[in-house]
Amino acid sequence: MTEQRCLSDLWGLSPLPPAEPSPSLPTREDDGAIVLGDGPMFHARSGVVVRLPASPTERRALVPVLEGWARAVLSERYRSGGAGESSAVMRGYYLIRPLLPRFLQIAMRRWHARLRADRSYLRWPFDGIFVALAESYLALRIELDAADGSVLRFWPEGFSAAAVLTHDVEGLEGQARCEQVASLEATYGFRSCFNFVAERYPLDHALMGELRQRGCEIGVHGIKHDGKKFSSRATFEARLAALRHYQQEWQADGFRSPATHRKWEWMPELPFTYDSSYPDTDPYEPIPGGCGSPWPFHIGRLVELPITLPQDHTLWEILRLRAGDIWREKAMRLRDCQGLINIIVHPDYLSTARRWEEYETFLTWLRAEAGIWSALPREVAAWWSARGARSQQVTLSTESDVWRLTFSLT
Repeated sequence: MTEQRCLSDLWGLSPLPPAEPSPSLPTREDDGAIVLGDGPMFHARSGVVVRLPASPTERRALVPVLEGWARAVLSERYRSGGAGESSAVMRGYYLIRPLLPRFLQIAMRRWHARLRADRSYLRWPFDGIFVALAESYLALRIELDAADGSVLRFWPEGFSAAAVLTHDVEGLEGQARCEQVASLEATYGFRSCFNFVAERYPLDHALMGELRQRGCEIGVHGIKHDGKKFSSRATFEARLAALRHYQQEWQADGFRSPATHRKWEWMPELPFTYDSSYPDTDPYEPIPGGCGSPWPFHIGRLVELPITLPQDHTLWEILRLRAGDIWREKAMRLRDCQGLINIIVHPDYLSTARRWEEYETFLTWLRAEAGIWSALPREVAAWWSARGARSQQVTLSTESDVWRLTFSLT
């Protein structure tokens, strides 16, 4: 999926001429619906309803506009601060954070998170607008261009969704729990990815070797975890050299930016096969927003695996909520639209019996769900890059001015 043609590439359809840039995203009703005309009601699998124009001519003109809107969501250009720019408040916070006690850091994050959440275009913990834009686009292409309904398959045959388990190891306390986390997951037949910070704490290379022997993946979670990587071009380029070194030393395929800091234009320069730094929707992160997509996509040559379940740190530390029900409910919605279930559980925050129980309950649910492909992030990234030779059939139903798409998984 390129920045220029994100939806045609997503579905594997021939590209259309680009539309003029839209000044703003569509207005949403209180129930999340998007009203673009007084014609048929398109029901996306994400639960969002799009009211389409009645005229076929107007619907045809809408197709490239949907592409532009989807691109704006994906690249976060809808955000007032730009595509992945942190606020001045957060930049100041990272300057003084080393001087602050932990309780004060968390208190400041709670205050800033609630302030940002009230201003977010994307809804939390699930927002179906990108799915609605993408599926409306596909429905119109099938209707107007008489497409045969053959589109790229999202996942290996027979699977309706995919799931990856990831862990960002923030410090020594989390590193000491990694083996216990891997053992718990192995009980349910899972492997996961552990992302380590290269130069923040003394690394246990023997542990990293043991995790690899278990079939787990090792990824890079930044160099210092100090919030500075994207602060300037000079800093970014200096960190790139270190990232190349650790990518080669660890033979790491993947990267996750600390605190999910990101900058759309610079991401393709990361020396990895895939990145997993974009939330689909998260108003509580230092860079609030999200790409909206429940599916992987390309930023240049880089495969992006969006973080699609609410972060454990947000639920447990910032909002002080129980995570289990929220994880399962959103995972089911992602499954319904053939999405990627991508969860982060920090070993550092598995500090109580209740939290361990919540994570194990989620693993129990995931193991029992038929049709979800459980894989390592590098396996998902490799599949997504090679999926061009595989297709699935889609049928458009237009009964009684209510439109729906049906996707075949066989």
